[in-house]
Order: sequence, then C-alpha cells, then structure tokens
Amino acid sequence: DLTCLFDIKVLGYESDQNKDYQSAMLGCAVALHYCDALIVKMGGERFDNWPKPRPDNIISFFPTSAYQSTEDTYQASVSHNDNLSQQTELSKVRQVLYAGSASARELTSGIGSVDGANLIRYFDRVIQEETLQLTIINGAHFTVEEDQSTKFVGLIDRYGAIRSKQEKGVYFRAMPLDKVASLAINFDLGICCAHYAEDQVVEVTRVSLPNRMTTYLNADLPVIIDDRFEYASSLIEEFEAGKVIPAGDFEAFASSLAEIDIKKARAGVKRLKRFFQDQNDKNLASLLLTIR
Repeated sequence: DLTCLFDIKVLGYESDQNKDYQSAMLGCAVALHYCDALIVKMGGERFDNWPKPRPDNIISFFPTSAYQSTEDTYQASVSHNDNLSQQTELSKVRQVLYAGSASARELTSGIGSVDGANLIRYFDRVIQEETLQLTIINGAHFTVEEDQSTKFVGLIDRYGAIRSKQEKGVYFRAMPLDKVASLAINFDLGICCAHYAEDQVVEVTRVSLPNRMTTYLNADLPVIIDDRFEYASSLIEEFEAGKVIPAGDFEAFASSLAEIDIKKARAGVKRLKRFFQDQNDKNLASLLLTIR
C-alpha cells in the first residue's frame, strides 16, 4: 500500500496529524527503507521517467489469472463467452458490472466533488438506458451494520433494486475475490470510469492499473475506461480489449456500452492477458537475477 505516492486529499484524511495517516506513512517509509525490491502494477513511459522512491529494484507485475493453456479448457471458455454473447443479443439487455470501491460522498458533498472517485453520473447514465443493466459490487462496503451509514446508504437507496423500486440496478456489499470472479463471468462489460472532465488527477493514477480493471480482465470482460487512467487506457486501446472514453463524456460512455462488439473485445482481452503474463515472466526473471 504505497500511501506515500498519494496526496492527503485523495487518501481522504483531513489532516496530516491524523493517526491512521501517520501510521500508513510510517509503514511505507519502513517498508521502502528495508526492502530489496518493490513490485508494483504500474507501467508506461510516464512511469519509466517518474522519480522513484527507494529501492532501486522496482518491477511491474500485473495481477491476472493463469491463461487457459489447454485446448479443452480454452474451448470451454470460448463456448461460455459465446453463449453469453448470444443471450445478450437475444435479450437486447447488456449486463454491466462495477466491481470496486464506491461511496455516497458525491451524494452528500455534491456531484463531482470526489476527484478520481466520481461515479454517480456514470452509474446514472447506465440505468437510464433501456438496453443496459447495472450491477454494483462495492468493495468498500463490508457489513450489514454499514447499510445505514452516510457512506453507503445513498448508494443503496439509489441503485439497490429493492430499496429504490427500480429494476435497472443491483447492489451488493463486498464479497471474497473468488466469489466476485465467479459472478463476473456472467456479465458483458466492466466499468472502470471514475473521473469527470474537471477532475484533478494524481500522478499515480496515470501510471497504475486499477484493481477493478484486472478483476474484469480475469473474467474475460471487456473494459470501458476513462482516459485519465493513462497507462491502463493505453493498454485497453492497444489490445482492443474494450473502449476508452474521454473523462466525463457520458454520451461516448453510453454509446460505448451499447455499441461495442463484445465478441471482438473479448478476443482483445485474451491478447492483453497474454501480454501481462509474458511481461510478468520477463520481469520476475530479471528481478531474481538482480537480487540473488
């Protein structure tokens, strides 16, 4: 957890005197001082030219499930995804997943008030469309007791089908990653948009991969991502593993969800996963040679 790479506003602390903030910063300082190497999920030209914290050995490692190498398993995966695509075409409703942290701060502090975590306009745009169905798995919402907290109650009221009396949204609390993975394969697309046009963007956002993006890729889901995730969006574009939209362009967002060729994009996802694994093999081998 490289807290030291984020500014205090992004971390959500009011003051640098906050004990949790001080503990996190101390943990970073100790870890970086004593470690022989640092493994991050970052990359791109900006990262290569970025002044790095100690240590000197920093490599990129991309979280991804093992690519299905046997022909039988691979064909089973292809068949499963093809069936999903056919079901989507028949129903004309695309299943859209958001699996990541979310809070109701926008609803209490004002729409667009949470730079780098602005989600409400994107969620609202999905549920406005007759041909889209939104499911939220909130990785920051852990317990039933939190349901009535100001941090989450607005989201449940707005997007939970039972509470809101609308059928265009489904809301889940956090769940184990293996369960998220097993659910994710039943969707068509994953959302990785969190910036509006006016948002300030911290440097680490430009060079890193969001956790939700790797969750989608591991489930073979094409990703709709905004361009403020600079490195991540460049990979989605290069491998045609989804669509990149300008931050805050909600018309482009909606049309991408509705019009993307899902079967073609899934093939791009598989190419990107192969790239990740090739890079992981190369980078880890290089690291082992360096620190022995």
